[in-house]
Amino acid sequence: MLHNLVALHHQHNACVKQVSSLFPLFPINRHFFTTSLEEHQPTLPSPSTHKTNDLYLNAPSVNFHGIAESVILKSSHLWDKKGQNFCNPSLKDHLLHLSSIPPKHIRRFWRISELKPEHVLEILLGFDFDTAKFEIEAKKVEPLWGIFKWASEQSRDFRHLPQSCKVMASILVRAGLFRDVEFLLSKMGSEEILLDSHEIFSELIEGYVATIDLKGAVSTYDRMRGLGLVPSLPSYRALLNYLVQVSDTHLVYRVFVDMLDMGLGVSVAEKSACDSVIQLLCRDGKVQEARNLVKKVITFGMEPNKLVLDAIAIGYCEKKDYDDLLSFFAEVNRAPDDVVGNKIIFSLCRNFGVERAIWFLQELELLGYSPDEITFGILIGCSCRERKLKNAFSRLSKVFSRCLKPLIYSYNALIGGVFQEGMWTHAREVLHEIYDRGVTPDMSTFRVLLAGYCKARQFDEVKSIVVYHEY
Repeated sequence: MLHNLVALHHQHNACVKQVSSLFPLFPINRHFFTTSLEEHQPTLPSPSTHKTNDLYLNAPSVNFHGIAESVILKSSHLWDKKGQNFCNPSLKDHLLHLSSIPPKHIRRFWRISELKPEHVLEILLGFDFDTAKFEIEAKKVEPLWGIFKWASEQSRDFRHLPQSCKVMASILVRAGLFRDVEFLLSKMGSEEILLDSHEIFSELIEGYVATIDLKGAVSTYDRMRGLGLVPSLPSYRALLNYLVQVSDTHLVYRVFVDMLDMGLGVSVAEKSACDSVIQLLCRDGKVQEARNLVKKVITFGMEPNKLVLDAIAIGYCEKKDYDDLLSFFAEVNRAPDDVVGNKIIFSLCRNFGVERAIWFLQELELLGYSPDEITFGILIGCSCRERKLKNAFSRLSKVFSRCLKPLIYSYNALIGGVFQEGMWTHAREVLHEIYDRGVTPDMSTFRVLLAGYCKARQFDEVKSIVVYHEY
């Protein structure tokens, strides 16, 4: 019985020594490991213990270091959570994570160690990008991009097919990996690979706009134009709409003019963009640039609409530059509509007086402008304020000659002008004219009459107006 226990003890110590030789290879707690083993050793009499220790110390040393190192190196992928060696991933490592290509398309690539350019193109064409699941599919692009780069690095003589570069760039753009696209374009350029980058750059611009990256979009646009490439019409539209939204007047003007110079601004969509750009320029006081832009779009057969003319007219009025405004209307051979024309006449009356406004109106009429009762009402009111009563009645006669119906505001101005000139006796005549023309007096009419008669100390007239009003 004692002999059997001694033999068991020898066997246990030998195992401990063999395991201890592997400690340098593994980051574990050596003290804990040996202590745990020793805690389970059987208790033997003291003489036998000394004898066993001597046997343990004199036992032959078994070196497992070479075997363990070989096993660890060959099975290093088993220790990694993702199942690949990130220091030097192989083709199989990339293929393991390529789940968006049917197995029948990649099965034969498991048995080869080197990819040919046509192999890469076949893999790329087999990739199915599901835009409905963008975030998931974007992750699936990474191993595909890894295969593409791995193929480039497998030998110095390897060159991707231009079609492969185009397909890879398109997939990267759709996945939102824009920096990788720029890297790819630079790589292809340095390797002098002939590549139709027009479509790729255009998609890249649209991608940056979609992710609200103004710097990236403009940088790509400038790079594209520097290479002599013309962006596609959709990319122009996307960039212009974005620049209008962020109110970048300088850039939006430059891009839109460039689009026109390339001969792309002829559709209805571009007309809408033009209107937005012109309004933005006028808002920022760049009326001359807006005017030049209108002249350009006219050459494409696009006529400026009311919004454009209104914006430019207001811009010139704010600058009080009416001569340039008139020359602009002459250049485009267009007259403003009633609303814009009335704004101009009112601005002229306020800044330069009624005489200048009347002259400007005459010039507009030569261009086809047709003043209405509001236009004449503005001139009548301004004439009365300037105490040019004769001029005011002359404008009133113009209203009648054109079969227009005077506004009550015009009559109120005339009543006030009559009292201002001390001709209170004619105020009643103007009131009768109001009724004869079928115009309804308002509260302002009676207030002007009462104020005028009181100032002239004609209290009987005041009483009659009050009584009539109460009636």
